[in-house]
Amino acid sequence: MESKYICKYGLFHDQPCIDNEPKSNNGWIYTAMSKYVLNTEYDTVDFYPLFKKCFNIYNTIYYIDRLPGKEYPPISRDEIIGMASMGQPIAEILDQYGWRMYKLDLSMIPLSDTIKTLWNIRKKHRNYFWQNEILDAYPVAMRLFWHDRYYIKKVSNMKPTVFEFIMFYLYAWAIIANGSSGEQNLLYLQLRDIGSYLYKFIPYKENLLEYFGAGHIFNRQN
Repeated sequence: MESKYICKYGLFHDQPCIDNEPKSNNGWIYTAMSKYVLNTEYDTVDFYPLFKKCFNIYNTIYYIDRLPGKEYPPISRDEIIGMASMGQPIAEILDQYGWRMYKLDLSMIPLSDTIKTLWNIRKKHRNYFWQNEILDAYPVAMRLFWHDRYYIKKVSNMKPTVFEFIMFYLYAWAIIANGSSGEQNLLYLQLRDIGSYLYKFIPYKENLLEYFGAGHIFNRQN
């Protein structure tokens, strides 16, 4: 298989890697996508050492990095979904820590302050809150919500709640109807992983072409 899109960690990227160094911040989710794009089978055990290096506990405070030693940008829901899709034990960790993706204890921040802060920065770039260390935004901006919890629990042999089930399928239909190519690519992966026929409503090849470009290995294989 062509290797220029695969970094030294064995993860796919959206651009060619230089000297095997990671070229994006989304290696986990792109690699998970390759399961269906390239019909690639992975042994989840092979990726566990990498996952283990991304997960750390220090004085009871946990944190998850995208890659070993890569603290910024902070982990995203896309990469969490990618880890779960690749069979890594992320669900137990997130469930234990309240489905938070950050390492800070911000339990003393009132919800009203968080909502006010999110409203005030609503027109800013999505990275604004962490680039400027706006901690009041973290309890919502860095938490996985019910639709993502449903998916992660399903692929991790945990029992989702009825509310999580409802929220996932409301989210799925919303993305099918109005989602961007990137959002639909992610949902396609989730639907295939959980065995939902709804993936058939997503124009997957068109989305791959729009998102990755004609020269990417994902599109040259289709």
